[in-house]
Amino acid sequence: MFQTLLESAFARRYFSIYLDEIGQGALLSFRSAVQDIRHADKKLHHQLGMEIYYTYLSPHPPPVKVDKPTLRGVEAFLLGNRGPEVFYEIGEEVERTLEERHYTGFLVSTTYHAMLHQAALQGVDFMTECVEEGGPGSSEGGST
Repeated sequence: MFQTLLESAFARRYFSIYLDEIGQGALLSFRSAVQDIRHADKKLHHQLGMEIYYTYLSPHPPPVKVDKPTLRGVEAFLLGNRGPEVFYEIGEEVERTLEERHYTGFLVSTTYHAMLHQAALQGVDFMTECVEEGGPGSSEGGST
Protein backbone atom coordinates (compact mmCIF):
# COMPACT_ATOMS: atom_id res chain seq x y z
CA MET A 1 0.00 0.00 0.00
CA PHE A 2 2.92 2.37 0.69
CA GLN A 3 4.12 2.03 -2.92
CA THR A 4 0.61 2.91 -4.10
CA LEU A 5 0.80 6.09 -2.06
CA LEU A 6 4.14 7.01 -3.66
CA GLU A 7 2.84 6.27 -7.16
CA SER A 8 -0.30 8.38 -6.76
CA ALA A 9 0.23 12.12 -7.25
CA PHE A 10 -3.00 12.75 -5.32
CA ALA A 11 -1.95 10.68 -2.29
CA ARG A 12 1.66 11.84 -2.45
CA ARG A 13 0.50 15.46 -2.13
CA TYR A 14 -1.30 14.67 1.14
CA PHE A 15 1.64 12.62 2.42
CA SER A 16 3.85 15.63 1.67
CA ILE A 17 1.53 17.90 3.66
CA TYR A 18 1.70 15.48 6.59
CA LEU A 19 5.49 15.28 6.41
CA ASP A 20 5.73 19.07 6.34
CA GLU A 21 3.53 19.21 9.44
CA ILE A 22 5.97 16.99 11.34
CA GLY A 23 9.08 18.68 9.96
CA GLN A 24 10.11 15.85 7.63
CA GLY A 25 8.99 17.20 4.26
CA ALA A 26 12.55 17.21 2.93
CA LEU A 27 12.53 13.41 2.86
CA LEU A 28 9.81 13.18 0.24
CA SER A 29 11.29 16.09 -1.70
CA PHE A 30 14.66 14.32 -1.69
CA ARG A 31 13.05 11.13 -2.98
CA SER A 32 11.43 13.11 -5.77
CA ALA A 33 14.76 14.73 -6.68
CA VAL A 34 16.38 11.28 -6.85
CA GLN A 35 13.59 10.12 -9.15
CA ASP A 36 14.32 13.13 -11.35
CA ILE A 37 18.00 12.24 -11.64
CA ARG A 38 17.13 8.59 -12.28
CA HIS A 39 14.95 9.50 -15.27
CA ALA A 40 16.92 12.48 -16.57
CA ASP A 41 19.18 12.56 -19.58
CA LYS A 42 22.71 11.59 -18.59
CA LYS A 43 23.91 15.08 -19.53
CA LEU A 44 21.83 16.51 -16.67
CA HIS A 45 23.04 14.11 -13.96
CA HIS A 46 25.84 16.33 -12.68
CA GLN A 47 23.64 19.43 -12.47
CA LEU A 48 20.86 17.54 -10.69
CA GLY A 49 23.38 15.87 -8.38
CA MET A 50 24.80 19.28 -7.43
CA GLU A 51 21.29 20.57 -6.70
CA ILE A 52 20.55 17.55 -4.51
CA TYR A 53 23.86 17.90 -2.69
CA TYR A 54 23.49 21.60 -1.94
CA THR A 55 19.79 21.37 -1.07
CA TYR A 56 19.65 18.20 1.03
CA LEU A 57 23.12 16.99 2.02
CA SER A 58 25.42 19.95 2.65
CA PRO A 59 23.47 22.51 4.75
CA HIS A 60 24.09 22.41 8.50
CA PRO A 61 22.19 20.56 9.75
CA PRO A 62 21.41 18.65 6.56
CA PRO A 63 17.72 17.83 5.97
CA VAL A 64 18.80 14.34 4.84
CA LYS A 65 21.49 12.76 6.98
CA VAL A 66 23.97 10.27 5.49
CA ASP A 67 27.07 8.63 6.89
CA LYS A 68 30.56 9.85 5.96
CA PRO A 69 31.38 7.06 3.47
CA THR A 70 28.12 7.74 1.61
CA LEU A 71 28.81 11.47 1.60
CA ARG A 72 32.27 10.73 0.17
CA GLY A 73 30.54 8.74 -2.57
CA VAL A 74 28.37 11.75 -3.39
CA GLU A 75 31.45 13.97 -3.47
CA ALA A 76 33.17 11.46 -5.78
CA PHE A 77 30.17 11.71 -8.11
CA LEU A 78 30.37 15.51 -8.05
CA LEU A 79 34.05 15.28 -9.00
CA GLY A 80 33.19 12.98 -11.90
CA ASN A 81 34.80 9.88 -10.38
CA ARG A 82 31.60 7.89 -9.81
CA GLY A 83 28.15 7.40 -11.27
CA PRO A 84 24.84 8.59 -9.75
CA GLU A 85 24.15 5.22 -8.11
CA VAL A 86 25.04 6.66 -4.71
CA PHE A 87 21.97 8.91 -4.97
CA TYR A 88 19.81 5.89 -5.78
CA GLU A 89 21.13 4.12 -2.67
CA ILE A 90 20.36 7.13 -0.47
CA GLY A 91 16.93 7.41 -2.12
CA GLU A 92 16.14 3.79 -1.26
CA GLU A 93 17.17 4.39 2.35
CA VAL A 94 15.01 7.53 2.51
CA GLU A 95 12.08 5.56 1.07
CA ARG A 96 12.55 2.88 3.77
CA THR A 97 12.63 5.62 6.41
CA LEU A 98 9.42 7.13 5.05
CA GLU A 99 7.69 3.76 5.15
CA GLU A 100 9.02 2.53 8.50
CA ARG A 101 8.94 5.76 10.50
CA HIS A 102 6.28 8.00 8.97
CA TYR A 103 3.73 5.98 6.98
CA THR A 104 1.91 4.54 10.00
CA GLY A 105 1.68 8.01 11.58
CA PHE A 106 0.22 9.31 8.34
CA LEU A 107 -2.46 6.59 8.37
CA VAL A 108 -3.84 7.86 11.68
CA SER A 109 -3.44 11.57 10.95
CA THR A 110 -6.13 14.12 10.22
CA THR A 111 -4.34 14.78 6.92
CA TYR A 112 -4.91 11.16 5.87
CA HIS A 113 -8.59 11.39 6.74
CA ALA A 114 -8.86 14.66 4.81
CA MET A 115 -7.26 12.88 1.84
CA LEU A 116 -9.80 10.05 2.04
CA HIS A 117 -12.63 12.57 2.23
CA GLN A 118 -11.36 14.47 -0.83
CA ALA A 119 -10.77 11.21 -2.70
CA ALA A 120 -14.37 10.20 -2.07
CA LEU A 121 -15.66 13.60 -3.18
CA GLN A 122 -13.55 13.60 -6.34
CA GLY A 123 -13.99 9.91 -7.13
CA VAL A 124 -10.26 9.20 -6.94
CA ASP A 125 -9.35 5.51 -6.79
CA PHE A 126 -5.65 5.21 -5.97
CA MET A 127 -5.30 1.67 -7.28
CA THR A 128 -6.99 2.51 -10.59
CA GLU A 129 -5.04 5.75 -10.91
CA CYS A 130 -1.71 3.93 -10.54
CA VAL A 131 -2.61 1.03 -12.83
CA GLU A 132 -4.19 3.11 -15.61
CA GLU A 133 -1.48 5.73 -15.70
CA GLY A 134 1.41 3.40 -15.03
CA GLY A 135 2.67 5.43 -12.11
CA PRO A 136 2.48 9.01 -10.93
CA GLY A 137 -0.25 11.15 -12.38
CA SER A 138 -3.45 12.93 -11.72
CA SER A 139 -6.96 11.57 -11.61
CA GLU A 140 -9.12 11.49 -14.72
CA GLY A 141 -11.44 14.11 -13.25
CA GLY A 142 -9.26 16.97 -14.49
CA SER A 143 -8.52 20.08 -12.51
CA THR A 144 -10.64 21.26 -9.63
